[in-house]
Amino acid sequence: MDNDDEDRIVLSGNALAALQDFYNQRDKDLEAFEQLTSEGSNRQITSISTFKEDWNASQFWVKPPVVGVDNANLQQFTDATARLLAEQLVQGSTSETSIAVVSAPSVFVQLKNLLATGKYPTPARICLFEYDERFGILGDFVKFDFNKPTNLPPDLRNVFDRILCDPPYHSTECILKYAETVEWLWKGRSEGTCCESRRVICTGQTMKDVVLEAFAGMKQDPFEPEHTARLDNKYACFADFELQR
Repeated sequence: MDNDDEDRIVLSGNALAALQDFYNQRDKDLEAFEQLTSEGSNRQITSISTFKEDWNASQFWVKPPVVGVDNANLQQFTDATARLLAEQLVQGSTSETSIAVVSAPSVFVQLKNLLATGKYPTPARICLFEYDERFGILGDFVKFDFNKPTNLPPDLRNVFDRILCDPPYHSTECILKYAETVEWLWKGRSEGTCCESRRVICTGQTMKDVVLEAFAGMKQDPFEPEHTARLDNKYACFADFELQR
């Protein structure tokens, strides 16, 4: 027997069956998403669970955190948390309000659901800034890479009255880059604006000092966002207004 045969890893029957099940489910998920894409805007998406995770992009909707990784926002918000956060963006809004959701597709889904009820004015503009292009099916999508904080369409600069972002990693570098993006997108505060300006940042409690220094006027809100799976790191919400329950 040569060394190659000795080093070759042989899976057990159970492991092979589990691997085949995984590939079968992956194929089914891909087929379902392709069907969803073909339906386009005619299909109302009510939950982030419609989208299957892309593990290569560090997306884990319902899986436990990855061992050895600072998981930050590898999990997505529960529908209840996403809805409450989306409500903060539409409460007191007007038809002149512009709303930006950055790296929080679950919140954007719930924002769309709230606007579909007709209970809130149709905003002048809403945008989802996100790296994963699959979310383009939601409409109002802008490709965004936080490593290039202001590499965005010029006509979106200083446009948005209300901004929510959920940085994907618990690191000073990541938070500072998102602060740069928010500052670039934000219309700012001035007298005579169409509605109350609002900014919301969701990230780990460990990043509190960095957030409060990077985002002027922010305070930690008592609200604690919940995720679809348990996170080892306590999550926190920061805002320049008091969240309404």
